[in-house]
Amino acid sequence: MRLHFILITVFTFILLTGYGQSLQKEDLYGKWRILGSFRDGEQTLNALKDTISNPKHYYFNFNNDGTYTSDVVSLKPGYKGGIMRGKWLLDTTKRVITKIRVLNRKEKRKIPGQWVRRTNEDGIFTLVPVKYPIIEFSKTKLVLYDRQHRAYNVYLR
Repeated sequence: MRLHFILITVFTFILLTGYGQSLQKEDLYGKWRILGSFRDGEQTLNALKDTISNPKHYYFNFNNDGTYTSDVVSLKPGYKGGIMRGKWLLDTTKRVITKIRVLNRKEKRKIPGQWVRRTNEDGIFTLVPVKYPIIEFSKTKLVLYDRQHRAYNVYLR
């Protein structure tokens, strides 16, 4: 009887944990603060390493029409204060977010041609789609794995 109770308790806990991690597109909508990009526990974004001289917060916005806007996290001249725009897609079964960044003409000239795509329907230029596996998700925290930079991108609500 005691073993039966323990098994039911463990099974219920597993189900509730799985339910808490369920992900719907609507759960992502809104403004998320960019906490940083971490590799081996170290912050890789220079603009976020020293929060005393740069106390600015940077944000990523998931819009419900499938577009996004994101602050450019950089202290370099020409990038500081910039906004990235694009489209985002969510695959709930594979737990992957795909970002497709829209480029303006100035940005397009700076990026090697193999990374740039032109859409047929409206003639805009985008970067090749980049997929980010979802490592952790809750109502207040989102952790994505950036395969290209081998880093974990952390966002807080």
